[in-house]
This record gives sequence, structure tokens and C-alpha cells, in this order.
Amino acid sequence: MLYASKQLIKQMLHAHKWMGVSLGAGLYLICLSGTVLVFGHEFERWQQPHIDEFDTLSPRAIDNARQQILQRSDTSPETIWVMPPTDGMPRAHVATAEHEWFTDSAGNLTEVPLEEAGFAAMLRHLHYYLHLPENFGMIIVGIFGVMLLGLALSGVLAHPAIIKDAFKLRLEQSYRLQQTDIHNRLSVWSLPFSLMIALTGAYIGLISVMVVVAAPLLYNNDLTAIMDAVYGADPIMDGEISPFDTRRALDELRRVAPEAEPIYLAYQHPGSRKQFLEIAATLPGRLTYSEIYRFNSAGDYVNHQGLSDGPVARVVAYSVYRLHFGQFGGFGVKLLYVVFGLALTVVCAGGINIWLAKRKRETRINSAWAALVWGTPLGLSGSALLSVFVPTLATGTFWGITALVLVAGIVTNCATKVRASLQWLLSASLVTLALAHLWYTEAHTTAGIGLAVDLILLLVGLTGVWLLSRQAVIDSPEPNLLPGD
Repeated sequence: MLYASKQLIKQMLHAHKWMGVSLGAGLYLICLSGTVLVFGHEFERWQQPHIDEFDTLSPRAIDNARQQILQRSDTSPETIWVMPPTDGMPRAHVATAEHEWFTDSAGNLTEVPLEEAGFAAMLRHLHYYLHLPENFGMIIVGIFGVMLLGLALSGVLAHPAIIKDAFKLRLEQSYRLQQTDIHNRLSVWSLPFSLMIALTGAYIGLISVMVVVAAPLLYNNDLTAIMDAVYGADPIMDGEISPFDTRRALDELRRVAPEAEPIYLAYQHPGSRKQFLEIAATLPGRLTYSEIYRFNSAGDYVNHQGLSDGPVARVVAYSVYRLHFGQFGGFGVKLLYVVFGLALTVVCAGGINIWLAKRKRETRINSAWAALVWGTPLGLSGSALLSVFVPTLATGTFWGITALVLVAGIVTNCATKVRASLQWLLSASLVTLALAHLWYTEAHTTAGIGLAVDLILLLVGLTGVWLLSRQAVIDSPEPNLLPGD
């Protein structure tokens, strides 16, 4: 049990309520999109199921991919990235700042990824930037992370018995008490997760602001110097211009770090005396996104960036991404992130539900909120459905459906009717999405991740239909019986 003065509790409760009411819609949108984005790699593979998938990319294939994209570039690129297949993304692609292509197992360019179109890209930009201009949008999302941290802490201080009542559920009581208990219980059970998500999200969103603020104070306004201090500086190279020896560099990596698993190779400043090769690799049992190993063009090991064994602040800073998105530990960790992410999403929605339930009468705000809560996942489902056929319409479809549902909810002015209708539509749309994707990509989804995603969508949709049908039967009045029945 937490002890605090009555005055502090009252102040925290007031702050918690109005922070939640003012930020609830934005937090709900960010938390819901982030929960779905845990399986972002799976949706990337799902939306282009015909791309070749394989386990390894040989040094010769890497060089072939690099040469082919170099031939398609109008100018000499500053960096050429080659991403070999990994466990989470068993596909290879090669990129410069202007172009990006998938490759086959021999390194031949095959098809352009849907980086700026399609459902996965729409979802990523929604969670990262709220579809605002990127720099501005990321700052806004970072501010929401700070506010989420404030909500979590003020919620604990405002309810001193929240830990003691961790298993108190009054589901048979009034709607307001039901929502209060669900909100409070899920808040307690997901508190460590919520604090971690809030802190890491705030850091990712506001790192650019922190750099701009710290640079004039600590580094004489040198932005490069502060980034080098946080993440490590690039090596200074001045050697002969010679072809990259990728095979030797990979052999050297196995000697220097036998357990390292490459996730990308970055050919920096190719064709100049400053050229060098970076190999980013994950290390087992480490949260850091990667360690980056540097080699000269002859494949000789130069150094590594110290992202896994350097200053503590650097290691922590480079571990934030995997921690925030659950990109470690395999499928089990992803599943836990989805469970806790859904809990946090329900908490965000529940806070507004409690506030609405305490009001003396129902207004159009109630139906508008119901429309937003259930219209947003419907918008995601509709966006995914249309992007199967026309990937470039994913973003417009999401906002179009969400806005249309919101207007319909306000016009209907009945939260119960809006909620029930949208739940039916959402369930039906998930079933339609799974069947449409199976039909449209039939030749490529008979096995693998495409089929798995479709089966999960189908299962969730059918479960929703079944639960809603049962609820309709339970809620329906008994028929009038005729004499003798």
C-alpha cells in the first residue's frame, strides 16, 4: 500500500484525470498502432509474399548485389547497404539513399520493396510520426511518451490502494465500476511495461531535441561531436582506392566476433580514399541493436564502434530500439509485447470511458468516442484490405475510414449502437481481409508467413463474430410464448 497525504492524492487524481482526457485519443492511436507494429516484419512479408526467401547470402552474391545497384545509380552513392537474410526477415535487399531492391540468393535485383507504400509502411509511419512531417511528428510522439510516463506515475500516486486492490474486479457491477476496475487492474499489471514503453518512446522521439539543446551547452554547437560522443565516431580512412574484399571482411568478423550475426553491410564512400566497410551484427544475449565492426577495403579489421562494450550511456542508447519494439528473444517476446500492448491500449481507452460514465447524461461525445475506439482498428483493417490490391492507397484509406466512422458516430448519437455496429464490421472486415489476401496471392500463400498471418486474422475475425452472436442471444428478450407452448 502506498501512503500519501490527502492533498497530494487529490492533486494527483485531478492531474491524472485531465491529462488522460486531453491526451487519451492520441495515446490510444499510438498504443494501438505500436501493438500491431510488433509484427511489422511479418506484415512486410505478408504484403509481398512472392519475394524470394532464403537463409544466407554468399560474399559473391553480396558483391553482385552491390555492383548491380551501383550500375543503376546516376551518381556515386555515399553509402551502399546490403541486408542479408536474418531469422526475422529471411529476405535480402540492397539500397542506396535513392534506390532499394530485393535480391535473389545470387544477388540479382528482383523487385522494389514497398517502403513508402502498403500497409506495413502506413502502420510504421502512423506509429512513428502520426503521419505528420517526420521530424515534427517524431517529436510529437516523443512528447506523448513523456505524458504517458506522467500518467502512469500520477495514476499510482492518485490511488494509494492500487497495489493492494490488484485483483479486485467488480464485473457484475455498474458500467462505471467495471471500467474503473479494468482500467486500474490492467494499469497495475502492465505498469513496468508502461514505464519502459514511455521512457524508451520518449527517448526515441525526443533524441533530436536533446541533441539540439545539448550541443550549444556542451559541444560548442557541434551536432556531429555530440552524436559521435553518444554513438561513436566514424574511423578516418585515407588509403588506396581498391575493390572491396567482402569475403575477407566476413572471415575477419568470424575471427574477431565468432558469435556475431550480420544484419547489414554498409559500404561507406565507395570509390574514394575514405572508403571503408561497416558490418552491423547482433550479439546473442545482448539488447543492443547491433555492434558495428569496421574494415578497410582490403577486408582488414580496423575497430568496432563500442555499442555493446563501450560507455554505459552508449550501450543503453543503442539498446532502446529493440527494447521498445520487442525485437529480441523471438516469437515469445513478441507475443508478450502484444498482450501488454493491448492492455496499455485498453487502459488508455478505459480512462476516457470512466470520465464519460461519470457524466450526468450521454451526449454526442460518447458516440464519437465509441466511433474512434472501434473505428480506428476498422480503419487499420480496411487499409490492409485495400492495400492488398492498391498499396499506394493504404494511408488515405485508413484516415478516410476513421473519419467517416467518426462522423457517422456523431450523427448516430448512440454510443451503444455505434459500438455494436463497429464491432460487427471489424470482425467481418478481418474475415474478408484474410480471405481476400488468400485469394489474391493464392500461389504464394500456400505456406509460410503469408498463410500464418491470414489464418490468425481469420481466427480473430471469426472469434469476434462468435462472441458478438452469443452476446446478441444473451441480450435478446425472450419471445412471448403462446398458450400451450
